[in-house]
Amino acid sequence: MGTIQLAIGIVLYKNDLNLLYKSLLSFKEQLLSSVLISVEFGIIDNNNGSQLGQVLKIAKDLNLSVSVSQEGANIGFGAGHNYLFSSFQAMNRGTDYYLCINPDGIPHHQMVENLVRFAQTRNNQGLFEASQFPIEHPKVYNPKTFATGWCSGCCLLIPFPVYESLDGFDESFFLYCEDVDLSWRAQMLGYQCYTVPNALFYHYVFGEDRNLHRQDLEMTISAYKLAVKYGNIDAIQKESLRLCQLTSEEELRKIYSAEIKKLSLEEVPSYIDFNHGRYFSPSRW
Repeated sequence: MGTIQLAIGIVLYKNDLNLLYKSLLSFKEQLLSSVLISVEFGIIDNNNGSQLGQVLKIAKDLNLSVSVSQEGANIGFGAGHNYLFSSFQAMNRGTDYYLCINPDGIPHHQMVENLVRFAQTRNNQGLFEASQFPIEHPKVYNPKTFATGWCSGCCLLIPFPVYESLDGFDESFFLYCEDVDLSWRAQMLGYQCYTVPNALFYHYVFGEDRNLHRQDLEMTISAYKLAVKYGNIDAIQKESLRLCQLTSEEELRKIYSAEIKKLSLEEVPSYIDFNHGRYFSPSRW
């Protein structure tokens, strides 16, 4: 078997670069004992490139090849990753996988190898999420097959052909739920979603300095868009009520007038789950 080509994409927006340093360092020190993997990084800064100078210094200190991109405005999480994927795609280097990661997490030293190994056992026909720790995502996965209803974009391995066939993330989702939508569309095309329990990604967000109102509003906007896209009336009504509580009439008009790619489903598959709130899945606890 030849060397696996892995592209790692990171979307920045006013992030703690100390965590990014630790993340890149951990990727550099991955213990790839029996799987030869060539890694290249792409980083986009959605805050007018404000952190790119520091990022390049980190890359130089770690002796890593990192390509950076700047956008004039914050284009969002999914659009940022689509931009990075397109950049790797244009290089035409025969890349096997795209790894989408949050900049506020750190991979375990065998995470990449375990993700790739698992994907290979499934013939790369799916989406493959790392298991977050110390606090796992509570959504269920099958303990035998490791299939799950959807994959988190926090640390997500996507085979290049799969990303291409899905045409990437739906960019109408600015933040949140773009990974749920990607997962559901993947399953519509016959792919499966998997949790890989031995591929660990440290992601501890509690106690961070966050604008909780804005976070709640962005989540509600995306949950509303997801409900509209998949035609779930109950969820549309629930999220609309929440939107009325969170924002102004002017902002509501913008949200309601935004174009959403609606899907027409003759029969709703079981993995499209609006019955468990914003988990979009039964919970393990």
